[in-house]
Amino acid sequence: MPCTCSRCRNFFAFRDSRGVFPAEVSSVFERLGINERGESELLCTDKSNSDRFTYVGWLTFVGRITAGASADEERITNDFAINFTEEVMFAPDLFGRTNVVEAVFTATIPWVLDEPPDLEPSHPQDGGVLKA
Repeated sequence: MPCTCSRCRNFFAFRDSRGVFPAEVSSVFERLGINERGESELLCTDKSNSDRFTYVGWLTFVGRITAGASADEERITNDFAINFTEEVMFAPDLFGRTNVVEAVFTATIPWVLDEPPDLEPSHPQDGGVLKA
């Protein structure tokens, strides 16, 4: 079940209305069969300025990196970076641990909700991690 804190709801609202991923990333995801709405984990790392927040998300999928090693982070735009890794942190149990890759993205997005953001992490027991 997705987190219901305001920071996570802001990410989901922005993702669903405007899209978080640049077109070239969405194209790669489509070719690989990756669900852009299937975050296995999401956290809000900080507030970039008065109305923008930086999120880190993990999309876990079955696959392998066949050329080269896990990639370093690739900056796609000023507000978006991504890397793919086989060093999986958040694989859902149904995937097991064989042939699993994570797309790890960082996105800075505006605040789009009509309510103010939570001032403190809603999940202090998780060290501030906002679970998707």
